[in-house]
Amino acid sequence: MLVNSREADRRDYAGSPRSAKPEHFPIARIVIVVGLVTAMIGLIWLLFPSLPWVGHLPGDIAVERGNFRRYFPLVTCILLSLIASALFCLIGRFMR
Repeated sequence: MLVNSREADRRDYAGSPRSAKPEHFPIARIVIVVGLVTAMIGLIWLLFPSLPWVGHLPGDIAVERGNFRRYFPLVTCILLSLIASALFCLIGRFMR
């Protein structure tokens, strides 16, 4: 079967369209970055199993009455949210 020369130019050696190259799939980069971030978090967690300041910042709310104990790590959550937002902003800038 004869193939149009333009169509032949658009196909690679395996016969698939060139648009299937990895650089056209940004999801692969996202998966790699998420994997690296997860590995970094795991390494930090392994090296520092208990960070004394996490959950005990000024502004974290603790209520204790008899048998009842309720804890709201409000400031810790805000701090972790800011760190995650900055991290994702940096990742987004590098993905462009």
